[in-house]
Amino acid sequence: MSTVDALVTSIRQRVLSGDFGPGSKLQEVPLAQSYGVGRYSLRGALRVLTDEGLLRYEQNRGVFVPSLARDDVADLYKFRAALEIEAARLAIRAGASLAAAEKMVEQLEAMTGNESWAETITADLGFHREVVRAGGSSRLLRAYVAMSSELQLILARSQQHYKDPKRIGREHREILNALASGDLDIAEKALRYHLEVAVAELLTLFD
Repeated sequence: MSTVDALVTSIRQRVLSGDFGPGSKLQEVPLAQSYGVGRYSLRGALRVLTDEGLLRYEQNRGVFVPSLARDDVADLYKFRAALEIEAARLAIRAGASLAAAEKMVEQLEAMTGNESWAETITADLGFHREVVRAGGSSRLLRAYVAMSSELQLILARSQQHYKDPKRIGREHREILNALASGDLDIAEKALRYHLEVAVAELLTLFD
């Protein structure tokens, strides 16, 4: 793993864990010193995370962890729903395999509740990523992956929701069964309902 890749992994984890909270400025010099790396490598890592949407660059001010607003959450979930529902339609029409999505559901179902938030969210988002992958469009998948970091930043605010992986497993099993039915309407309704409930829960954090 390159120095930049290692920095990206570490800083991403610290942002998602709340070590670098919303609105925090990432001071370039002290941060580079704390990692024992040059500013060039650090800047490379910050650019990657900025491109992912996990950080935000402000002209003449520096790099910050975004303080996401209610409208940001609503807008991101509109985009997410559009991507996932279209990918699900493509997957059903093509009769694509859902084996990879099945594995993600099995991971959730096997969890005991003692797992970290990061482990649970990885399986949760992994399921949705594999549904998008099953759609067979590389561009849809790239768009989804590019959105994922910003999505995790939002979901990090609702970690309590991930305390019960069995419930999450059941919810995703229902979506998988709807997709496996081959009925476009049933699958779309299942996905849309799941995402509408999720965004409604997230929006309560801004009340």
